[in-house]
Amino acid sequence: MNKATKTFTKSAIFAIAIPLMALLFSDLAMAQVATSAASKVNQTLNGFLYVVMSVGIALFTAALVLIGYKFAFVEGTKFSDLKGVLIGGVLFGAAGAIAGFLVTGA
Repeated sequence: MNKATKTFTKSAIFAIAIPLMALLFSDLAMAQVATSAASKVNQTLNGFLYVVMSVGIALFTAALVLIGYKFAFVEGTKFSDLKGVLIGGVLFGAAGAIAGFLVTGA
């Protein structure tokens, strides 16, 4: 092999190896970016879950307080008058548990 052929072979190897290495390292960098993005999505969904569960608990508690107040202090109140409030409170209270199930998958 003469010197020109050796130089051409080395150049060809570098011409192929350098872009392949750049592609490999860019994939690793993109994997880190994807992991970072997944972490941010996870944090956002956990924050959303916390808010939904807090609101659900507050609404369910308010519904129970309203039902208890009406039974205790309003004369002539029947349970059938308050079943809509109870059903609504249970549904909104369960929304937090359902969101937790969907977000965490457990």
